[in-house]
Amino acid sequence: MRCFYCQHLSLGEISTKHYYCMECCLEFKVVEDRWYGYMIDEEGDLHLEVSSDMTFSPAGTTHQTID
Repeated sequence: MRCFYCQHLSLGEISTKHYYCMECCLEFKVVEDRWYGYMIDEEGDLHLEVSSDMTFSPAGTTHQTID
């Protein structure tokens, strides 16, 4: 399996349908036929960075926090 964002092969599996790319440092979750990529901030919060429905968010933009 390849990273949905950078296409690299260095994916680790966190749990079922939940992966971590060691190349671009994004966590990915696969839900049905869609995927969601999250970045972890300094405080440990997940922020939606990219998904199958949108393009990569440029630096400095506001991201959705996932609780």
